Amino acid sequence: VLDNSHDRIRSVATDESKKYVALEYEGAKSATHLIILQRAETTDAATDEGAPPEEHNVGSLQGYTLLHYLKPSQVKMFLGFYNGNVVYLGPHLWVRTANLKVLRQGNKRFFKHFFIPHEYIGGNYCVQAVVGRSGEVVFPRRGMLVVVRGGISQSKKPPTRDPSTGH
Repeated sequence: VLDNSHDRIRSVATDESKKYVALEYEGAKSATHLIILQRAETTDAATDEGAPPEEHNVGSLQGYTLLHYLKPSQVKMFLGFYNGNVVYLGPHLWVRTANLKVLRQGNKRFFKHFFIPHEYIGGNYCVQAVVGRSGEVVFPRRGMLVVVRGGISQSKKPPTRDPSTGH
């Protein structure tokens, strides 16, 4: 997927279990792409319940396979992982999530949680928004922080699908 001289990696992140990796990159015309990878299943004794977890070298991405790809029409910015979900800002400035286990089962449902006003995006001196450990979404804005608490964990919006993309 990264085969163009115009592609530039913006961020790489793993979930807490290191079972999933998100790779956000900028393609042609500064378009954002998001690749979600999953660690390949192993069948050795280390996967038995109670055995210590196996260490994985995420730096090389060996042992990871493609789980899902979000093209520029589906994602504006990757925010992080929270509570078994990938969290990102959609193109229409909605904070959205997808449950990683559900994605793994082939279900491509994404949830809209809350809208971010356009003025919270940009003017952040190249510091990107993130989702924190408690699900708060933090947007840097001209030396200040805008923090949205409970927007992901407390929202009960039904799953949505974009008719043009199926997401």
